[in-house]
Amino acid sequence: MMVPCYLGVAFLVAVAVDDVRSWRLRSVRVAGGVVIAATLASLTPAAIGTVAATVPPFFELPTVQRIPQGSVALVTPFTAPYTAMLWQVEADFRYRMPSGEMFIPGPLVGPPPSPVTMELAAAESPGPFAMPTATQRAAILADLARLHVAAVIVGPSAHSGRLEALFTLLLGGPPAQTGGVALWLEPTPPANDRSAA
Repeated sequence: MMVPCYLGVAFLVAVAVDDVRSWRLRSVRVAGGVVIAATLASLTPAAIGTVAATVPPFFELPTVQRIPQGSVALVTPFTAPYTAMLWQVEADFRYRMPSGEMFIPGPLVGPPPSPVTMELAAAESPGPFAMPTATQRAAILADLARLHVAAVIVGPSAHSGRLEALFTLLLGGPPAQTGGVALWLEPTPPANDRSAA
């Protein structure tokens, strides 16, 4: 999107340089050159801040191969999609994710609302968090089934404790702790929730 803008600036600079070169007095040409240089210096973008990215060992070790190739994995943190996408890259795209960052023209920003996305957004929000009711659990489990989720991975984040508690409740058991993540493979709902879903 910025390419046309940069081309326009380049054109204006070229016109200005050409105009300054045609001036007769050397001192005026030098002053014009200084003005052009100062203008270009002010347009130089500031340094872009960077943050060191950390990848849990799970995604770099053979342990990630426990997730079936090409299957769907729900990876958290959900509200920080770049983190989950980086981990997916480190895992050599072994799995697909029902979330991520992309631009789709329209009124929504982010994934469309669903029981899973709304619950994850609530769990990762600051402030108090209430565990889902039985009706909400049934809707979330149906949504996980609709998405064909074969693995749930809770990675390190500010709210990983909440997320582990949420999925332990939803999936009826604790995760396997491996390589710095909490992992549920082939998540199945507890027997009392299966009949509700």
